[in-house]
Amino acid sequence: MDDNQCYHCFHCTRKSKSVRAHLFHLNHHRHITKYLICGLGRCKSSFKTESALRFHIIRNHRVYVAQTQHNLFKKSTVRNPSGKYNCPVSSCGQQFFHDRDFSMHLKDHFKSATSVVPCPSSDCLKQFKSYRSLTGHMSRKHRTQVPVTQDEALVLTPAEPPDLMEDAFLFSDVDVVASQDLMHEESLNSAQEDRTIALAQFFQKLEYKHMVSGVVTQAVYLEIKNLLMDYQRCFMDSLASNMKSAQISEDLITEVVSLTSSCTDVMESCHLLRSIYKRKLFYKNNFCFVEPIEVPLKNGSFFYFVPVDKSLIAAFQNKSWRFCLKKPPFSQDGCCRDFFDGQAFKSNPFFKENPDSVPIIIYQDGFQVVCAIGPAKTLKHKILAVYMAFGNLPSEIRFKKDSIQLVALARECDFNHEEIFGLVVEELKRLKEGTEIPGVGIVKAGIAFIAGDNLGSHGVGSFTENFSSSHYFCRHCLLTREKYNRPGGEVRLLRNRTKESHNRALQKVKTRKDGTIKSCQRVKFDSEFNKLQSFHVTTGLPFCIGHDLMEGLIAYDLKLYIQHFVELGWFDLPKLNELINNFPYSEEDRKDRPVPIKILDKKRLAGGAWQLWQMLRLFPLIIHGYIKDPTDEVWLSLLRLRKIVGMAIAPEIHESFHGEFQETANVYIIQRKALFPSVPLRCKHHYLLHEMENCFCFGPPIKTWTMRFESKHSFFNRSWKSSNNSINVLQTLSYKHEFLQSWVRSGGGVRCDVETSGRSPFVQALYSAAITNSLTKCASILDECNYVIFKGTQYKKGHVVIVKRDSFCEKLEVGLIHLIILDSSDTVYFVVRKGTAILKPILGSYKMTLSDTFQCLQPSDLICFYPHSTYVRDTQQYICLRHALLGQPSDISV
Repeated sequence: MDDNQCYHCFHCTRKSKSVRAHLFHLNHHRHITKYLICGLGRCKSSFKTESALRFHIIRNHRVYVAQTQHNLFKKSTVRNPSGKYNCPVSSCGQQFFHDRDFSMHLKDHFKSATSVVPCPSSDCLKQFKSYRSLTGHMSRKHRTQVPVTQDEALVLTPAEPPDLMEDAFLFSDVDVVASQDLMHEESLNSAQEDRTIALAQFFQKLEYKHMVSGVVTQAVYLEIKNLLMDYQRCFMDSLASNMKSAQISEDLITEVVSLTSSCTDVMESCHLLRSIYKRKLFYKNNFCFVEPIEVPLKNGSFFYFVPVDKSLIAAFQNKSWRFCLKKPPFSQDGCCRDFFDGQAFKSNPFFKENPDSVPIIIYQDGFQVVCAIGPAKTLKHKILAVYMAFGNLPSEIRFKKDSIQLVALARECDFNHEEIFGLVVEELKRLKEGTEIPGVGIVKAGIAFIAGDNLGSHGVGSFTENFSSSHYFCRHCLLTREKYNRPGGEVRLLRNRTKESHNRALQKVKTRKDGTIKSCQRVKFDSEFNKLQSFHVTTGLPFCIGHDLMEGLIAYDLKLYIQHFVELGWFDLPKLNELINNFPYSEEDRKDRPVPIKILDKKRLAGGAWQLWQMLRLFPLIIHGYIKDPTDEVWLSLLRLRKIVGMAIAPEIHESFHGEFQETANVYIIQRKALFPSVPLRCKHHYLLHEMENCFCFGPPIKTWTMRFESKHSFFNRSWKSSNNSINVLQTLSYKHEFLQSWVRSGGGVRCDVETSGRSPFVQALYSAAITNSLTKCASILDECNYVIFKGTQYKKGHVVIVKRDSFCEKLEVGLIHLIILDSSDTVYFVVRKGTAILKPILGSYKMTLSDTFQCLQPSDLICFYPHSTYVRDTQQYICLRHALLGQPSDISV
């Protein structure tokens, strides 16, 4: 059969001639991914549900396959022509985009003993006193169904044989039919091997993804084995009993039972995975596993190292990615969107000569694993980890936890810069020469930059790691603490460090008689990474806005501001905590809601980096109504800090905004010093002055921050707790990580490009003419859904998207999403109600006003890919931007 008419498995070499057979086979890979990959003609589109896959085959490949009932009919709704649910209580009149919110609202009405709720259907006059009676009525009387018009051009092709068309579900009678369909394919991949692989991936996911200990996994294996043996005995007894009832001879019964009992394929699969040792051996031999290496140190200890070249080879075999070798798409409009647009990458000689090479991002940081209870709670294992990310992956995948690779693990007490980083540098040197990738050819790779917090970056760059008393405290310039503390020194920038100045300082470094090092200009020794051509620590260590701005400035300065407002009597601490706890956070903001303030006597506010930003971003709305003097200098300083951080975390920054950021930062630091002269400025106030220079060199700071790398630590903490083994922590953690990576490379990290929920055919008759007229440029066959996840970002009905802005970001053109539409090729459209949003400087937020016109937009039409939620303050709707809008000027006319 022609390959274009076959369903090709994405995870192995199996081919199927029908969708039922393909779905049956994909069931063997259920333990590595929840997504179903089309495979028809090697199509790589992935879907979360079977119905979505079947719908895709019909719409995109023009092949008619049976659909589930969910897709064949669409229930009529009680929504109005604008796509909203109207509350039927006359005194209320609220509207909702989602049926869940609508149901919760109706339940609130029924909580009142005297409340009577009419039927939401406009043509029904019945009223109800309980929610159960209302839902029963809706189910019985208003379940009319609107049939979906099928596309007449759809044809039945040999890819879907007629004897399989009646199938609508995966797990009904598919086992019988699909097994018949696969008999001729047994030569491609044996069924026993499929079962063994599926069972191995189940154990692998259980132990390394869900962190079930090896002992528990072994107990699960034994229980599965016993259940299979019991099932086999019951089946044999039932078979013999039925044959006796059919008056079959004893000899024939004995022969059939004997032949049936000899078919032990399933038991053999279990036998291959019968112990922890056998399972690990199977993983190593059958999956893409990179084995960590134990490397001895001169002090008699050791560390574990994962060969970088083997990780690169494994990356090309990773079925969860679409690893490509293409020249990075440099920005031509003066707008920085990624580190590719920074001068550090553009001017790098290696990447100039090898535009198709793989950029590598290195990160190193320390973490500790500790048992929180019991006698071992004082035993802490302080570990230093070196991670790696591939820069040619899309930014929405690059820093996912499963995409970050492990390079080395060492005990902090055994850390030796020369031995550990020296081995990493030797590996990177070999990668620059090229690595043979099977099926690809020679691939070169080079280091783009080294991410890290200030302590880690100073360690990598061989600078002194003292920030409180050292004479030089900045790794980017030669500003001294004496000059920094002089009047006007807080905004002073001296000449930047260069390779030449660094080498001159190295020549002046001395070793004292006691063996300690006397640094020069904060340089202690020559970093191992300086041995790499086209890389130097003076130009390859970007700042991290998570540590510098959020945990470095917001945590300390916002605490001072809140203390000032309490002293002025705007509110007291209990009232502020009440406002923080009762604020109606949106679903997105609730994930990182601010931490209540227990006491103001501490130096800083509690919370993680993003929680601190959420506190600062939403603070004007949280205390709305308690701002007694909007002209207060401290309040204006708070708004200025809010603006600075919003600009720093923007995912794209046009070069025209660099001057505005620098001026705002200078004014803020001068004002902060004047307002609180008794509280000295921190080193990170100075680092703020380098942020736009950092953006010029490395692209938007949000693309080089370290918080995603730090999330990788959680895997090792969970792994150690599940292993319950402290004999060789480094070996345990490194092997567990690589076993997980082998599972991910099998397809465990596959993600849908477009993921939907509640997808159903779009029926124009249910909506107003204003909505249907906005879809004139779309295809004739459309679907609608409740929400869509596009490139990792979730869009829901009721979200607000930003379409345009004016030159000064004082007026925005926005759209309130009423419908989310998709065509047959999964192109996403938003039907939005147009509106404007005007900046309210006192709150730093935008007051939104909606019009009666609708517009159809695509994600590419938005100037900010983040959707926003509205907050109601004094009956007015406000939008609080997640970051500043710093796109190119051509997008800003309203």
